[in-house]
Amino acid sequence: MPDLHAHRYDTPVAVIGDIHGRSDLLDRLLTKIPAGRPVLVAGDVGDRGPDTAGVIARLIGRGAVGVRGTHEEWLLEWLGGDSIDPFALTG
Repeated sequence: MPDLHAHRYDTPVAVIGDIHGRSDLLDRLLTKIPAGRPVLVAGDVGDRGPDTAGVIARLIGRGAVGVRGTHEEWLLEWLGGDSIDPFALTG
């Protein structure tokens, strides 16, 4: 079981989910979040969009923290040698 870390914030936070590799839309959203405000990611950072690497770079640059979503879990399972869940291929 992975280490779970609790974070406590005494200020407002921004919660973002289901970015799906869309760095263009993430860029637009990040301009609306004040600098210094913590960014929490609720999974599904990559997949389907054209720029998962760019999304990850932007979130790291912003100091974002978060949890894995189903798309990250599917990727880890596939990298571990499991077959791809047919549900992951729909949509």
